[in-house]
Amino acid sequence: MASSDSVVYVGPWGGQGGSPWSFRTNGGKINSIIITSNGSTVNSLEFGYTDKDGNTHRAGPFGAPVTSAQVFEFEADEDLKEISGTFGMWSNKKVITSLAFKTNRKVYGPVGKEFGTTFSLPVQAGVFEGFFGHGGEVIDGFGAVLGL
Repeated sequence: MASSDSVVYVGPWGGQGGSPWSFRTNGGKINSIIITSNGSTVNSLEFGYTDKDGNTHRAGPFGAPVTSAQVFEFEADEDLKEISGTFGMWSNKKVITSLAFKTNRKVYGPVGKEFGTTFSLPVQAGVFEGFFGHGGEVIDGFGAVLGL
């Protein structure tokens, strides 16, 4: 687990529409992700995590959830190692169109429609300490907080 004293913010990718959002595990571990999509964009994100004291928390939902949710639950020995996705124009604004999450065991996603500009953030050293971005009716922008 990462020390909450040494973090770096990477991104965001996509646009700046909607309201800003962010969360950090403060030395904990992300153990689940709930992501919704309308088929063309990522509409919402919700994260489950355990803090450094072993307490479980939820962050989100960020954006506007729709009925089509995918729940990614990580095993105890599973660690998030890479995020990737695409962003492009939708309804005259730049938004996140797809997201995928890779752990040391498998790839979850992509969710949404893969079109537009691609991005990826593999992490060799350090951990995903949290995420941040902008969202309204969809996830407009998405970035990562890395614990070093």
